[in-house]
Amino acid sequence: MRITNSTAEGRERQATVRRSYIFLLAVAVLFGLLIARLGYLQVTRGAHYEALARGNRIRLVPVSAPRGELLDRHGELLATTRPAFAASLVYMGTAYTEQTLQTLEEILDLEPGRIRVLLQQQRGRWYLPIRLKTDISPEEHTRLEEHRHELPGLVIEVTPIREYPQGSLAAHALGRVGTVNTEAQRLALLSHRDSFSELLRLAGLEPPDYELNDITGLIGLERQYDILLRGIDGVREVEVDSRGTPTHIERENEPVPGMSLKLTVDSELQRTLEDALAANMQRIKSLRGDHYATSAAAVVLDVRTGGVLAMASVPGFDPNWSASGRLLPEYVAQVEEFNRVTQGLYIPGSTYKMMTAITALEQGVVDQALRVSCSGSYRIGSSSIGCWVGAPGHGAVNMVDAIKVSCNVYFLEMGARLRALARAANPNSGLVDLLTRYAVDFGLDGPTGIDLPFERAGRSPVIGDRTWYAGEDIQCAIGQSRQEYSPLQLAVYSATIANQGVRMTPYLVEEILQGDEVIWRARPEAVATTTDVSSQTYDIVRRGMLAATDPGGTAYWSFYDLPIKVGAKTGTAQTATSPTDGLFVGFAPYDDPEIAWAIVVKHGESGSLSGAPVAREVVRAFFGLVPPPAGGGAP
Repeated sequence: MRITNSTAEGRERQATVRRSYIFLLAVAVLFGLLIARLGYLQVTRGAHYEALARGNRIRLVPVSAPRGELLDRHGELLATTRPAFAASLVYMGTAYTEQTLQTLEEILDLEPGRIRVLLQQQRGRWYLPIRLKTDISPEEHTRLEEHRHELPGLVIEVTPIREYPQGSLAAHALGRVGTVNTEAQRLALLSHRDSFSELLRLAGLEPPDYELNDITGLIGLERQYDILLRGIDGVREVEVDSRGTPTHIERENEPVPGMSLKLTVDSELQRTLEDALAANMQRIKSLRGDHYATSAAAVVLDVRTGGVLAMASVPGFDPNWSASGRLLPEYVAQVEEFNRVTQGLYIPGSTYKMMTAITALEQGVVDQALRVSCSGSYRIGSSSIGCWVGAPGHGAVNMVDAIKVSCNVYFLEMGARLRALARAANPNSGLVDLLTRYAVDFGLDGPTGIDLPFERAGRSPVIGDRTWYAGEDIQCAIGQSRQEYSPLQLAVYSATIANQGVRMTPYLVEEILQGDEVIWRARPEAVATTTDVSSQTYDIVRRGMLAATDPGGTAYWSFYDLPIKVGAKTGTAQTATSPTDGLFVGFAPYDDPEIAWAIVVKHGESGSLSGAPVAREVVRAFFGLVPPPAGGGAP
């Protein structure tokens, strides 16, 4: 029995030892696995998990670049930036509650559901803050701070926004900013980048990208030069607490400010043009009624360079209404983005008569001595077209006289002669084909090439495949058929006559600056022409325009007391609606032209009533002429 017991005890001890070894082995394996796992986490995947941990407390916050300034030709600020508070939302890893979103939309006066739209657009880029509103008011700022405990992820920061110190001055030329709301808008902006690749290379910058909800230029120079003006945003690494509230900045890459543009625009002349246009339109309304002078466009060019000195489109708007990127709701109905100077098309009326005169003189159907008798109407077949003065007409007039008094009969006769000449050479041709041959070289056929987006320019008509009746064709001679041109085209046409055939491409940007350094300067560009118009023809036509401001001329009363000689032409255009439109083109001084202009007033009745008084103020301001005594001036 003792031997048996000893044997059993030995076996028990051996079993205990085995279990101990197994336990120790299991513990060793577990420790080995734990050490291996720790090694894997710390060494192999250490950087990954460090980034995740860092991501829980670090947010990358874009730092908006200050937009480049817009300056007039004398350095006066037309557009700049100012600091303002902006509200953004940072993703905290969990979905935002409806209560949070409703509270934010109510405080910031956003339309219901707006933040959900922003969240959807931001999907896949949660590391970026979602900009809710820029330029929040002090009241909104206070309410956000009061509710901050209910709004996890709310960030309030200072950011630069656009400011236009001169308000509505030159609004259509400068343009305005707003947000990129659609993919089509974004792609259109991206397609424009290549135009500025060389300038960006010279500046040592990469072409910027565009994302939805970015603030960009929408119209005008802000749109045309957005690539250069927008600058390059910086980025700030901000440590946040568990509610997304920033605690301190860890690191920051400074933004690169946008380039600045120095323009050809003269602020004082621009102000004069806008004030004179508004005052004269109001005068016409008081004389004729509210259905007169309903809109207008005017532009003044530097004859020698093509630089735009002033540009006005009525009605206008204040670009500050959308400077934060969001158009304030109360101003939506008042924003008139349509730039009538570059996008409006108008029948030229009698302002086109110089084109007919040039064509007739060059084609040899008339000379300066020939007189045509005007009895007040011109017969074409069984119908007749009246001269604006009615019976008994202007009497016998030559070319200079006809431009001076704007005689329809004289130019209709020129049209008939040119039509006969064209059809003798080609029965399928007509007057318009001869006119267009010359008009193209005066800017009356297609875009002018100005550095503004969305230019819409008329083209001179041609016979083409359809039949033109004689009356329809001949009325082109007095600008009353199928011609339509923009005010800018008419100004280029006037400047080309002033320049005796040298046509300059109009432009607005004189210099591009990076900081204080000029990296690009405009080179005035003369457009190559093919038509050889004689100096004698220009002399005759220009003398007719001078006579228009002399006694008996259609624009005499607006310029009779100025010491500077002015060449001009009035126009009255009949349209599908009444009253008639008033147009006025011209240049000054006559002997050595410096400026040229075109003024169009929709339903302005006539160029002498609606355009000439405005041009008078432009001439007076540009040449520093002292205003006449009270009670003086044109009656």
